[in-house]
Amino acid sequence: MPKQTFFNLPQSKRDRLTEAAIAEFAEFHFHDASINRIIAKANVSRGSFYQYFEDLEDLYMYIFQIVAEQKQAYIDKHFQIKPQGDIFTVLHSMYRAGLQFAKEHPAYAKIGNHLMKGDQNFKYKVIGEWEEYTKEYMMRLLKQGQEAGFVRKDIDMEVAAFLFYQQSLTLTDHYLMESDWFENPDRYMQVIQEMLKIFSQGIGTKQSIGIEKVNEEEGDTR
Repeated sequence: MPKQTFFNLPQSKRDRLTEAAIAEFAEFHFHDASINRIIAKANVSRGSFYQYFEDLEDLYMYIFQIVAEQKQAYIDKHFQIKPQGDIFTVLHSMYRAGLQFAKEHPAYAKIGNHLMKGDQNFKYKVIGEWEEYTKEYMMRLLKQGQEAGFVRKDIDMEVAAFLFYQQSLTLTDHYLMESDWFENPDRYMQVIQEMLKIFSQGIGTKQSIGIEKVNEEEGDTR
């Protein structure tokens, strides 16, 4: 993460460096990215760069954090969790909101594509920083679904959250090998819908409306 000297900079200079880094990581995978190109675009000296960040990886982690936080804020803003709503409908809405976020922020989507398709060790190092947060967030949603009567009481929430996280990661990883998912949203959402249907049939109660009806309830958002 950035050193305090970075946060002491004027906002305009921080934004300039951040925007230059986003553009670089959107065009190049981390291992092909260049500090020289970033600082040239941001009009920052190399010596100053190392006063702000330890190295290129430190900067990348900071950019990834920005992307992750903005995506979560977007999802929280653009769909509402109804207290008595079906958890599987909620999850479907979250994925759809995430897809819309990628459409509206193509540079962020490209950074994600480079990460998922690139060096696997580096990918898991980056994702690992957010793994616990993601699983805990998922567990909270599943517990809400359980309390609302849409998830069976005999389900271990920790195990369910772990399996859901791993399956989501695996599906995204596999699908990215075939295409740029944000360029084929219908196919991507079909895959997500099938995954949620399997989970709803496994851990859902009879009270759950079933993921097959989710598109009817949400309406056509394309």
